[in-house]
Amino acid sequence: GNHVETGGVGSGDHTAITCTRNCIDQATNPDCLIQDFSCRSGEFLDENCDCKINLFDPCANKDLRNYQIAPEVISMMESRQQPNDMVQSSEMVDSFILETVDEGWGDINQDKFSVNIDQLPSGQSPSQLFNEIRMNFTNLVVGGDIPILTDVAVMPYSEEDEAIWNSANPVGAAIDFDTAMDTSTVYCVEYNAEEMYWIFATVTSYDHQGHFVAGLRQFGLEPNANGGYSFYTRAADRLGGALDLFANGVFGFFMGDDPMFVHAGNATWGLFMENTSTFIQNNGGETNEFDNNETYGARHPYNEDECLD
Repeated sequence: GNHVETGGVGSGDHTAITCTRNCIDQATNPDCLIQDFSCRSGEFLDENCDCKINLFDPCANKDLRNYQIAPEVISMMESRQQPNDMVQSSEMVDSFILETVDEGWGDINQDKFSVNIDQLPSGQSPSQLFNEIRMNFTNLVVGGDIPILTDVAVMPYSEEDEAIWNSANPVGAAIDFDTAMDTSTVYCVEYNAEEMYWIFATVTSYDHQGHFVAGLRQFGLEPNANGGYSFYTRAADRLGGALDLFANGVFGFFMGDDPMFVHAGNATWGLFMENTSTFIQNNGGETNEFDNNETYGARHPYNEDECLD
């Protein structure tokens, strides 16, 4: 393999990457074909020339940690109302209330899962593949690693949301994650067709109450240092409420640290990556095998005054 030098990991600057051996000989060593490649702030290039987050950096995903939703998207969310079925009146209530990282409980989780795509499906551009994955998202997410308890069914919040999600611009679509314990809702707050990503924010929904985490998760397709692309998901989130924090502690007593993240969150996104890899292969593309035994996220004590730009 190549020797890879990284600098400034976690310093807040983009990491400068230099491959120092065999990188020019593309025919005999396909690793790290791009010699000068920048990862995001808080990320570094690993031995496979893939951008990973520094698990020891509490500010690894600080762009998501500090993310400000556009005012027009906030207005769009606040305009969604429905009848208050709790009372016998014509009162209308908000369908969604944003759950921010600051309003979460306990440590902050930061993660990044990615799968390398060595060859795109025949006849597909990167943006076409990105949209194929988005359109099949609800089928690719199946839940965590505890049978029945963490299984997930993903579906739009309403017919209106299904139409928005399947449109050319999914901003404003609410998506439900239904488990045996409860249903959690997310709201699409950004979509960038050119840079090929979308961002979900967690919300309290009128029909299903709070999400078990509070924060943001991004999904996207990005170039990698192998000259191909990587599909990824990355997040900055905390437990959604006091009951979630309590349950995490109780289950953690029997199962080890942070089961709400490890067996629900992390496991869900690891299986999502495996399913996405298989989906790409079934459509004629080539991917690296996703290693579900690797650690892709870490929890850090949360201080709202840290990691500010």
